[in-house]
Parts: sequence; structure tokens; C-alpha cells
Amino acid sequence: MLIWTRNAGEVLREASAKADALNHKEVHPLHLLWVLAGRTGMEVLRQGGKDHDAAKLRFSVERDLNKLPHHTTGDAVAWGECATPGFRMQRLLLRAAEISSRKADGDEGRVGTEELLRALLQDDPRTAVLLRAREELMQATA
Repeated sequence: MLIWTRNAGEVLREASAKADALNHKEVHPLHLLWVLAGRTGMEVLRQGGKDHDAAKLRFSVERDLNKLPHHTTGDAVAWGECATPGFRMQRLLLRAAEISSRKADGDEGRVGTEELLRALLQDDPRTAVLLRAREELMQATA
């Protein structure tokens, strides 16, 4: 049985709200990365004791989010309709659950923000590129 942590649930709700705010039809892994990058003190965005420059990462993600398809005034959008997880996001959530089930620390079955980030790195090429580029920049300037 899978249990989503409170933080993971909040992150997923915020990603959905971001998709709605941008009039996107689907929640995309980039929405999730945008939320994770904006959380101050987010331990999962720390690599090797160095903080990622979250503001620059968030700017890059925001730029890519603006390229995603969105509702226009001509679209027939029902009142109360909201963005739903797209195929990529569904696949990412399944990957996070799979990662959680492999844990050997007695915490298997609990899906948290760390599993979501690992799934982002493994399953979504665009978000992985953004995170790895930021990591390489941080290592080069160290």
C-alpha cells in the first residue's frame, strides 16, 4: 500500500494550482519542478552540501512552462474544470511509487518529495536536463 507524505501531497496540489494559473490543460512534470525549486530549505534540492540556485532554476522552469499548450479564450472550458495529470506526470507518479517500493530502510511504500525528485531525474528528460545543468554550474563555480 502506498502512502503519500503530507509534503508530497502539498507539492502535487501546488503543481496542479500552477498549471491552472497558467491555463494549462495538463499538469506536467515541469509544474512539479517549479514547485520544488520554489520551496525554501528543500533538502532534496541540495547536492553535495551545496544549494542549487533555486531562483535561476525556477526562472528556467518558468520559461519552459510558458511553452506548454494552454487554454485560450476560444477553448470550451467548463466552469470549475482544472488541469489533470498528463501522461508524463502519470508516468512520473508511477516511477515515484516504484522508487518508494524499493526502499530498504523500513519506509517503503511512503512516497515523499525525495521520491518525486528522483522520479523527475529518471523519467522526465527536460526536468532532468534543467537540474543537471544547474548541478554542473554549481560544481564549476565551486
